[in-house]
Formats: sequence, structure tokens, C-alpha cells
Amino acid sequence: MSYVSASIDRSRTIISLLCVILMAGVVSYSVIPLESNPDVSVPIIVVTIPHEGISPQDAERLLARPMELELKSIEGVEEINSYSGEGSATIVIEFDYSFDSDQALLDVNERSVWVVKVYPIVCCISSLGISKKT
Repeated sequence: MSYVSASIDRSRTIISLLCVILMAGVVSYSVIPLESNPDVSVPIIVVTIPHEGISPQDAERLLARPMELELKSIEGVEEINSYSGEGSATIVIEFDYSFDSDQALLDVNERSVWVVKVYPIVCCISSLGISKKT
């Protein structure tokens, strides 16, 4: 006897089983708590490097790349993205969820100051913007 013919012969049993499964799904859905906007904080630090009159290509080569190379060695870094534009470079650093965001901010600040001292083009920077986003 095949499954199809057995299901047709016992159609009331199959329909009852289907109704029980649907009711269990509806009850489970209503009992499990859901949050439409769960409170998840992703530790992200944004470093902005302004430099008057620099082209986007030079900003990437002279500002963003040296800073990225130094910042990727910080403990807990998950991902680094950089965006270069006319007159500035912006680096977005995403950290691991379990990493302390205050310690990450201190590490980024320390490494950024070191890069400003070491690289000659970067030392012309008037201000370095570092901000923490959660």
C-alpha cells in the first residue's frame, strides 16, 4: 500500500493530524516572546581623517591605507572598511560583540596617534575625529 492511497483511505486521520500540527504552531508562536527591535549593540568606532585639498585616490593611498594597516592589529577587530573622498578619509572599525568598547576606543586612539607621528603626510592633519557608535 502506498503512502498516497493510505492517506486517502484515512483522510479524517490525516486532516486531524494536520489540524493538531497547525494548532501547535499557533500556540508556539504566541507563547515565544518576540522583539521587533531587539537591543543589540554592535561596537563600531569611526575614525575620520580630514586633510584639505587631497584627492580621493591620495586620501586612500596616504591616509586610509596606513591607518587601516595599523588598526587591523588591534585585538577584537572583526571588520575594517574605509571610505575616501575629497579632502578626507573615513575608517569604520567593527569589533567583536564581547569586546569592551571603552578599551577599543582607547586602543584606536593610541594607534591613530602613533600613525599620525610616523607617516609624514598624515602629520599635516589638523584634527583627528574618533567617535564610538553603539
